[in-house]
Amino acid sequence: HGALLTKLTKEYGVPGQYIVAFWGLETNFGSYKGSMPVLDSLATLACDPRRSDYFTGELLQALKLKQQYNFADNKMVG
Repeated sequence: HGALLTKLTKEYGVPGQYIVAFWGLETNFGSYKGSMPVLDSLATLACDPRRSDYFTGELLQALKLKQQYNFADNKMVG
C-alpha cells in the first residue's frame, strides 16, 4: 500500500507509518471489525448537514456493493 500511503502523506501531511499505526490501534490490528450496521450508520451520517455530501456518496457506494455482491445486512458491519 506504499503508493496510497505516499499519496495520503502528501495530501494530509501525516506520515504513512502513523496512518497505519492509528489504523492498527483502532482495529486492534485487524481483530476488531466492528458491530454497527454499516447501512444504518451511513444513512444517519448522510443526514448530518456538515458531512452530508460525503456520507451520501458512501451510502450509495455501500448499497451498490450490497447489490453487486449480494451481501447480507448482518455481514455489513463496521
